[in-house]
Amino acid sequence: MTRIRWAASLLSRHGVDVVGFQEFQLDQARAFLRIRGGAYDVYPGTSMGGKGAQNSIAWRTDMWEKMHAYTVAIPYFNGNTMPMPVVLLRHRATGQPAFFTNFHNPASTRRHPNSDGARRRALLREVALVNRLWRSTDHPVFLTGDLNEKAEAFCALVGRTPLIAANGGSASGRCRPPRPINIDWIFGAGGVSFSNYRADRSPLVRRTTDHPMIVSRVRIGGVTGP
Repeated sequence: MTRIRWAASLLSRHGVDVVGFQEFQLDQARAFLRIRGGAYDVYPGTSMGGKGAQNSIAWRTDMWEKMHAYTVAIPYFNGNTMPMPVVLLRHRATGQPAFFTNFHNPASTRRHPNSDGARRRALLREVALVNRLWRSTDHPVFLTGDLNEKAEAFCALVGRTPLIAANGGSASGRCRPPRPINIDWIFGAGGVSFSNYRADRSPLVRRTTDHPMIVSRVRIGGVTGP
């Protein structure tokens, strides 16, 4: 589990207190919990088998406590769906609740060349979820993930929900995505502000994953963290 040790090291390097994983394998989830020794909790983690583990959210237990968690069915390859997490956490020091969601939308690949429709349906379901969470509670909402879309994902999520992107851009009037733009995203809504956005492509990240590690600091009212 060398790569999981590297991933845990990267979380410490960046001071990350909430993280969304994609393509997280069940054995990796077990190893991560063992390596971190209770410093992080994970959902779904090991609780729903391999499919549930793949898009887990992890959080530092000294900073956040879980209030509620469930999964939603997101369109994926070949007409199937994948369970992806919604977690309501409460900040221990301030009592501030916030929703965290994490998604991996299907790519168009050699094995799955016709995923465009499933990806659009996934994005629409995510837009509806964010709006439902926001309108029903007024709690801040965060969305992380590999959406396998650039401008289309930004314009849909920022244009049709209260979300803003950690790396900037605007959907006021004409949609203006951020530059540079990636398929990996951090969004937030509800009195949140982002700073110190970074797409880390350092040597340790390249050994750990074929994607950059996307990190940002965020302020929720008076609460600030990576």
